[in-house]
Amino acid sequence: MDNPIKLTEKYERNGWPSVKRPDLKLPEGWNLSLLTSLERIRTHALSPDGEAVAYIKDGESYSDVFLLPLNGSWPARISTDRPLAPFWDDETPVWSPDGQWIAFCIKGHVHLVPRAGGLPKKITDFTSSASSPRFMPDSRGLIITVERNEADQLLLTDIEGCWPRALTTDTLGDHWEARPSPDGKHIVYSLRRFDDLHRLDIVLLELETGRSVTLYGKSSTRAFSPKWSPDGKWIAFISFPPDIEKNSHPSYKRVMLRLMPAEGGMPKVIAYLYGGQGTINVPSWSPDSQQIAFVSNSGK
Repeated sequence: MDNPIKLTEKYERNGWPSVKRPDLKLPEGWNLSLLTSLERIRTHALSPDGEAVAYIKDGESYSDVFLLPLNGSWPARISTDRPLAPFWDDETPVWSPDGQWIAFCIKGHVHLVPRAGGLPKKITDFTSSASSPRFMPDSRGLIITVERNEADQLLLTDIEGCWPRALTTDTLGDHWEARPSPDGKHIVYSLRRFDDLHRLDIVLLELETGRSVTLYGKSSTRAFSPKWSPDGKWIAFISFPPDIEKNSHPSYKRVMLRLMPAEGGMPKVIAYLYGGQGTINVPSWSPDSQQIAFVSNSGK
């Protein structure tokens, strides 16, 4: 360039980089209201058999759930009155392991729809609000999150919305990101402790006895997004170092992908990532439990 533009980097909401580009001009007729009126397809989930994708489409008035067969057929609209939701504060539709059900939230409650079709059915009438559905391996049980005792707690219900069983009741903090083990005997979750808001622990809960044990927890360190290996022997998770602010989304900061035995033990760092939880709301395990796929921003 004859007259190079001096780029001054700054960071917007949650630490995302934003660079001014005075050399670029919007096309004639483009404006902010036009951009935000465009339909947006996002937060997709592939069915267990790999033959369909559930996704959310933002329109002008709704953020509805759609089902797209991958054989070239037209998408089917699963919900019809789901209010608009910002993509960063919305949940991805969840498939049952047998691929016959799709779970998602509408107006603060968990709903189910059969893959074969039908209207969304609310299954959380027993509470004022619920979120974060997660199917058990048998495709009948569901773990959900509710607020009780001034903390986010985990409950176990089923696809009929039966009276739930409380999985967590302590007031140590918020219980998030529940994931059942492949054999359905344990769940692993993140605990945001109230006595240290810079801290997130990884906790293992035995469903039969209710016994819980902290697998990983360090002062001022956040560990989250725990994921079981398909063979149930390993748990992978992300951790932030203490020098990252607790409310930030650390773009171009080094965070760690860790691996530990499911029965407990010293975790090891298997990869360094650049970015925040947006880079690894997975990790995605390979079916043989030998590899993990993840996304990392380019380092600086």
